[in-house]
Amino acid sequence: MSNLERDTVKRVRKALLELELPDTIRELPSTARTAADAAEALGVEVGAVVKTKVFTIGPRYVLTFVSAENECQPDQLPKVFGLDGDVVSPAQDLIRAVTGFEFGAVAPLGLMAPLPIAIDGTLKKHDKLYVAAGHTHVVFETTADELKTITDGMVSYAVAKAPTKTETSAPQKPEVKLEANREAEPELKPKSKEIGQASASIPKRVKQT
Repeated sequence: MSNLERDTVKRVRKALLELELPDTIRELPSTARTAADAAEALGVEVGAVVKTKVFTIGPRYVLTFVSAENECQPDQLPKVFGLDGDVVSPAQDLIRAVTGFEFGAVAPLGLMAPLPIAIDGTLKKHDKLYVAAGHTHVVFETTADELKTITDGMVSYAVAKAPTKTETSAPQKPEVKLEANREAEPELKPKSKEIGQASASIPKRVKQT
């Protein structure tokens, strides 16, 4: 069975049509296992692929949409959503129960119940976005403005940040041998034998009481 025939994908398609939006749902090849793979299959930049992440803040479930080129900042979410409590990534079975979608396939439409939603502000720099449509290998095309409209979500630049680049150590410069200096200054070889004998002949000081 094609992934396009799955019930979760049909639910997203129905929601799109009810909003009088075009049916832009597309199936990705089974080899697209990462955001980079999906971007290559779609012929777009990685940043145009949207990651969906579910969290709990205290007792509340929230949903975030983040550019695949960024990392979500969970520690900023209480401020973004105006909620108090610890931020936790719920178990996959809880995500499925609350959203109606599997982990990694949560769509902004067709949710089992409405959730507070935050959208990564950097998504606005892309003309087209591709969001999960009910399956890990199925997406639909949208825009940042449309995503905000259909989800009634808040746009925030605090939701995510660019990944920290690992600093690479600078290449070591090859050792330069100054042959001219070596010729100019005579080599001084320590007289190890004499030093050793001298050190051995020095009596140890005994602290007087």
